[in-house]
Amino acid sequence: MSKENPDTRTFPEIEADNRAISVELGRVQVYLGEKQKEYAEKEHTLKVAMAKSRVALSSVKNPDTGKNYTEQQKEDEALIDNEQLSFAVAVLGAVIEVGKGKLSVLRTQAELVRSEQASARVGYELERTGTR
Repeated sequence: MSKENPDTRTFPEIEADNRAISVELGRVQVYLGEKQKEYAEKEHTLKVAMAKSRVALSSVKNPDTGKNYTEQQKEDEALIDNEQLSFAVAVLGAVIEVGKGKLSVLRTQAELVRSEQASARVGYELERTGTR
């Protein structure tokens, strides 16, 4: 916001804040869209890598027991094999959640500024026309 005290803000200052919030809202939406696309791609890559790891383990005997790996052991080994990719997917998921929170805050700010703008517009028109 352009001033600390909202009671002394002028109509043009409020309009400038509205524009700034709108620009930031658009920027965050584009960024979030890019991250969601990146997340989908990495998540797909992780799923395929996990499947390949599980398939590779399906014909291998557990060196400790000499028996086939259990499904849980295959899943655990596959996750260990793909730890970095799994971490990257988790981080992207967190980035997306933070972005959604930022969008929510910006939308609330935009609503507040629009409300302030409507009130200021009336006061501005009254001052301009000398009917105050």
